[in-house]
Amino acid sequence: MFNLISSINANVAMHSRNIMKENGGKSSSENNISLFGSNSNGNSLTLADDLTPLAEKYKAASYDDIERAGGNGLVDVDARQGEIGDCNLLATLRALRNSENGQKALSEVMKYDAENASWSFNFKTKDFAKEDASPVVITKDDVDKAIAEKKVSKGDDDVSAIELAVAKYLGQVHKNGTEDNIMKQISDQGIKHRAARGAAADDYLNGVVSHIGYLFTGNISKSIKGEEDTKNALADFDKTTDMMVFAQIGGDTSAKDTFNGGGSNANPFVMLGDDQILGNHAYTVCDVSGDQVTLRESNNPSATITATIEELLNCTGNNYFYTFSY
Repeated sequence: MFNLISSINANVAMHSRNIMKENGGKSSSENNISLFGSNSNGNSLTLADDLTPLAEKYKAASYDDIERAGGNGLVDVDARQGEIGDCNLLATLRALRNSENGQKALSEVMKYDAENASWSFNFKTKDFAKEDASPVVITKDDVDKAIAEKKVSKGDDDVSAIELAVAKYLGQVHKNGTEDNIMKQISDQGIKHRAARGAAADDYLNGVVSHIGYLFTGNISKSIKGEEDTKNALADFDKTTDMMVFAQIGGDTSAKDTFNGGGSNANPFVMLGDDQILGNHAYTVCDVSGDQVTLRESNNPSATITATIEELLNCTGNNYFYTFSY
């Protein structure tokens, strides 16, 4: 998440809290889900002491000043994140919208009823494959309330509705269980994230995991591991068809935050040349040109962030790319 040093809000505070160490990026034996990759090598970049000048470069408009685009059943307007930890979800939605297949997947999941100003969602999981399955319904009143509380992103009411629908479904899985083993793993991992962040058990958008794209595509996202595989995947990246997200997990490993064996006062910014990557945050890969990777994130989605492949591979903490297919 990017924010001015002078206005680091609860978003940044939340992401620089102690983070529980996950299970080392090991795959689930049953479904081969690798929730977190690992750094390609042991190198790390130096964190700058004075971040204000570069933070000014990515100053985002205040949440209250952002205009809302009403619902139309499409993910077609960039939305700025609210005070929650769902950057993985927002990065995933942007990646899906960048692809024709991703847009098709979204259109099959989300239906907008303009007459009643409501959305219905049939996610691509076993829970919605049953003949008597009921869709998750979100109303404009639900969106209005969540935006007033800054609990969801703002800018595209369709995106805000998606966030609420995902949270509602995750709540159902948490409380009532699921016949879909992939969803159970996604739910269980989210529970671990909330506990690590000190978030409420029912704050379902806080700490959404990277594999949340499964709800929209019915496919498990593929984690790209290792320097060679990462470089090959980026070399083949097509911005008009491919759906890819980069996530930086961790931060200053010398500061002893729980995730990386360190403390809660770790500097949350990782410097990459003229740009900055915030630890414990997810970014949509929008383009790759040579060794330059163009990213967007959810606190200032109108701005692009450029880093080299080497910088991303060597970023402090655990870094991984993952792709979606449909």
